[in-house]
Amino acid sequence: MADQQLVAFGDFAVDLVEERLWRAGSAVEIAPKALALLAVLLDRPGRLVGKKELFERLWGGTAVSDAALSRCIRELRVALGDDAGTPRYIATLYGRGLRFIAPVSHRATATPASSGATLVGRAREIAQLGEAMREVRDGARRAVFVTGEAGIGKTSLVEAILGQPAADGVWVGRGRCIEQFGAVEAHLPIIEALETLSRQAGDDRLGAVLARYAPAWLGELPWLAGRIDPTELARARAGATARRMVREIAHALEVLSAERPIVLWLEDLHWCDYASLDVIALLAGRREPARILLVATYRPDELDAPRAPLRALTHRLESSGHVRELALGYLDEASVAAYLSTRFADAPDALRGALARFIHSRSSGNPLHMTAIAEDLVRREVLRRSAEGWTARMPIDAGSLDLPHSLRQLIEQQFAQLDEPDRDLLLIAAAVGESFSAAALAIDPGADLAAIEERCMRLARRGRFLRPRDPVLWPDGTEAAGFAFVHALYRQALDQLIPESRRAPLHRRIGERIERGHGDLAATVAVELATHFEKARDLPRAQHYLALAGRGALMRHAYLEGIELMNRALAMIDALPAADRPRRELELLLPLGAALMAAKGYAASEVDACYRRALALCRADAARPEVARVIKGMWNVALVRAELDRAQDLAKELLDHAAGKGDTALAFDAHGKLGQTALHKGELVAARRHLEAAMSALTSLPSRSPPAEAPRVAAYLAWVVWYLGFPALALEHGRRALVLAREIGNPHSSAFALGFVAWLHHLRGETDRLLELANEQHALATENGLPYWLAWSRFLREIAASRGSDGRATLAAIRAAIDDGRVHGAEVGIVHFLVTAAETCRHKALAADGLALLDVAEALMNGNGNRYHAAELHRVRGEMRRLRGDDREAERCFRRALEIARHDAARALELRAATSLHQLRRDAGSQALLAQSLASFEADEGSADLAAARALLTGAHGTGGE
Repeated sequence: MADQQLVAFGDFAVDLVEERLWRAGSAVEIAPKALALLAVLLDRPGRLVGKKELFERLWGGTAVSDAALSRCIRELRVALGDDAGTPRYIATLYGRGLRFIAPVSHRATATPASSGATLVGRAREIAQLGEAMREVRDGARRAVFVTGEAGIGKTSLVEAILGQPAADGVWVGRGRCIEQFGAVEAHLPIIEALETLSRQAGDDRLGAVLARYAPAWLGELPWLAGRIDPTELARARAGATARRMVREIAHALEVLSAERPIVLWLEDLHWCDYASLDVIALLAGRREPARILLVATYRPDELDAPRAPLRALTHRLESSGHVRELALGYLDEASVAAYLSTRFADAPDALRGALARFIHSRSSGNPLHMTAIAEDLVRREVLRRSAEGWTARMPIDAGSLDLPHSLRQLIEQQFAQLDEPDRDLLLIAAAVGESFSAAALAIDPGADLAAIEERCMRLARRGRFLRPRDPVLWPDGTEAAGFAFVHALYRQALDQLIPESRRAPLHRRIGERIERGHGDLAATVAVELATHFEKARDLPRAQHYLALAGRGALMRHAYLEGIELMNRALAMIDALPAADRPRRELELLLPLGAALMAAKGYAASEVDACYRRALALCRADAARPEVARVIKGMWNVALVRAELDRAQDLAKELLDHAAGKGDTALAFDAHGKLGQTALHKGELVAARRHLEAAMSALTSLPSRSPPAEAPRVAAYLAWVVWYLGFPALALEHGRRALVLAREIGNPHSSAFALGFVAWLHHLRGETDRLLELANEQHALATENGLPYWLAWSRFLREIAASRGSDGRATLAAIRAAIDDGRVHGAEVGIVHFLVTAAETCRHKALAADGLALLDVAEALMNGNGNRYHAAELHRVRGEMRRLRGDDREAERCFRRALEIARHDAARALELRAATSLHQLRRDAGSQALLAQSLASFEADEGSADLAAARALLTGAHGTGGE
């Protein structure tokens, strides 16, 4: 039997190689362990297989209870529609074992095509999807979106192609998006798809690929997380960003697809979360070859919902040609007749013709409604089967049958025919969700879980409302059969039948049952619990789980989902006891502020409003420990928005808190922030004092690992001492910043240090080193999705390349990089950017463009006080005036630059201004000024500016300023 691929019995066929079960050409959902049991029985049809052998073959000697085998047998009977009392396939010999009693036939042919029995009228779509599958097997990446209304047959179409020979030997990762009533669970369909891939590729293989190429994702997959050292896992998650996680999982799937083609099948994309859509966008949009077929289904009518992030994605991908859309329409009457010719093969032609006309008119050609009507006619015995074939008990026409016109009405009618315990169980299930564990239905104390499972299995066996899914193991050790509604429309119809007076108490009991089953790991189902408690009108508990889910999303860098969850939790604050509100609100506002910064930029109005509210709460209770954290957040916002007076006040307040608490770590942070603010205000001496105090505090911190702010403080100090006239010392501090960044290993800290030190080398006139660090920053920012630092690196690379390139093209690229930086909320460094861009215009003889840039820079500087580069602004303006032949105005600008530089103690800028003035005047007065400026520098401190000044004084022609 081992060399036989297909074993057939009754209406069924089992593909033992690909581990699939088919019935009349359609795939049957079956738990893996149940399918393994079937394979054991089919290995010796007609012979008794004892319990001991079954345990050994299924569990490999691992100790499990008899209940595990009983559950496995029940799941297999559900899949086969078999009955233990009158078995057609599996007979139980109590206390001894099982015997497969149906005749079987062995074939070595491929899995049967599933396009015949229930899938009709889709030949064109099957051919297109099959062609995509064949192209993927040949190494081409493909993405297909299957669209259409509920019940139109999207799932059946995908199942059909997966049952064709083109899909043989393919790994399928299937994930479902779930309607979560406003709350969102980040990466939900991707995680489920990885679970199904793991069952096919094996935990060891998937775990090894993820550990190497996507380690941060192991934190998303608890059953694999044990395969990586906890310290390494924590480091991987700490160093991850949203962009990096997307790139990592895409790369890991591509690596895995080199072993076997992968179909990533994601259903109901209209309910997808933002984080998963980012993964989909990258997988579909990349041009590199990979044996990956991305298949996604969605309902176009849902794209007009208030929260439908899918619309923008589908438009972008489809318009760019990265995705092929298969839009499914209604079936025509001929297709309905084709279905009936299979379902009622031995019915008279006249009866099938009447059925086709009737069912098409009632279903409008919707396949789900079509099959539901046909099965309902059989269930009500309007259609009966005898030895002669199918006959009708009454004429088949609209006037003779009391049949509901809509599928919802038909579902409600079928529901009314059930007994009360079944109806009650299905209403509970509808409240739980589209798929569920039978354990979630055991909401009453002392409920008989085995009886609930049996009742659900009986409904599934009869094809009534439910279908089986894999068993579910809860953290408390409860293992129960899994089920799902046969279609989302069934759950929706039944959910609407729940009386309003019963709805809230029912959701409360469901929530409490799930809560008990998950215990300390309730955070893993926080969104589900929040949904139930919100519907139960238990807002304090709903608020608690929304906050828990929001923090979990932020840990996974799913910022948009985290923001949405946090905002929903904030909206419920008033439902909490008054005494708890300030604390709980602060617990939400602080992570929300950080998420808003990451998602919308430091300067976003939402960030400012969030921190202002948090600070007001802290100041209302001076003892609140969160006040320092809030002040830090507000300082970031104020500095990046170039609100420098406000930033300085906040940093002083932070220093007061540090002094009051004797907190060295907080003192380090406060001095660092005061120093950074002072630099931007042009207060260089004060800036150096605070930054050196921060670096001194750094050596006193108890932690072995430096804080994330340390590279930033060292980099700022490097700039400050360069302006003050110590270029060699600046280089030492710059090197220290890079060492600290490497030690910390945080992408943002590293990007910051690389950018600032690269610019330091620009100030020193060292273009090669500038370009080297800018390229490193660019790669890091691209890999980790850091848009602000990406714009910074682009600017620096353009500056480095500007000498040998076309002037207009370079200026356009530089302006684009500046605009990119401002889009992400950065105003604080724009004056420096603009002045540097204007200096580039000078070298390209683009005086008008340079002067225009300087006018913008001066207006910004006068408006926000960001004046540390003020002397250089006036010097470069003088160079522009000199370029246009206006020497008088040029001299005025140079002398203004000298005046400002001396006021600010900016010896580096004073030297530049003196050099430019002497290049213009070439007289004894300007020579004396330059000599005086140069004398303040030590002879061994080298830089391009010093070399130019010395050459000018000795008679050579210096250029100054670079």
